[in-house]
Amino acid sequence: MSLPRGAIPIAAASAAGLVLAKYLHDRHGSSSGGRLAEPIPFEQLPPEVIQALRKAAAEHPSKQEPADGCTAAVTVAYAFAETIFIFPITPTTPLGETADQWAVAGKTNSFGVVPKVQQMQSEAGAVAGVHGTL
Repeated sequence: MSLPRGAIPIAAASAAGLVLAKYLHDRHGSSSGGRLAEPIPFEQLPPEVIQALRKAAAEHPSKQEPADGCTAAVTVAYAFAETIFIFPITPTTPLGETADQWAVAGKTNSFGVVPKVQQMQSEAGAVAGVHGTL
């Protein structure tokens, strides 16, 4: 049986988190006002917890990048769309332009397809396009 892609990073992070949670619970109990415990400086953690956290960080480097709301929205929309309808809007946002640039550059979505980006003349046109694709 093979594990799905991404299962190992989740399992390693979960295991390290569980070790840390058990340690904190054993050390502080559950009487800390809804929180598991007060924050503990990294240096004060037990060696096995530090080792587990470092191992997980080394095996699974973070791929997260900071993003504003528009970038986050267009990233998710692009990843799951086959067709993207954009229209001019004032004030402008980078949503449509970013999706168009990614499509022109040949960036594929989660399904391995480059979404078709179609510019409409109005919001009504974009709504009609979306309705037509459903």
